[in-house]
Amino acid sequence: MERKATAVWNGDLKSGNGKLTAPSGVLKEIDYTFATRFESRIHCAVETLGGSTVITSTTTFLATLGLFFFGPEVIQSFVQAMLFGIIVGVYSSAFIAAPLLIYLGVTTYGTETETSSEAKARA
Repeated sequence: MERKATAVWNGDLKSGNGKLTAPSGVLKEIDYTFATRFESRIHCAVETLGGSTVITSTTTFLATLGLFFFGPEVIQSFVQAMLFGIIVGVYSSAFIAAPLLIYLGVTTYGTETETSSEAKARA
């Protein structure tokens, strides 16, 4: 299956805007701005970067695991510390830091997030 889409961007990075379109009709002239991508709640960024985080941590873990099994004995304790650090780092980022930021209402730029009642009142 061949996938194609078009994106048109007008203006500079932060104040510009764009439109996304896919031939399948799933995306038709969808508005896209810097704010919709980067200034939304932090969990959107976590969801977006989740795949790359998993791939990066898995690749690093497998490379370090290879060093653990096939590397010289001199670096075994260092490799063990690296493996432990990878596991703790991924766990703390995904299951402690991100939910804590969402709970506190922190956005990607550290400003307060509008609550659902405030959004309803504004509408």
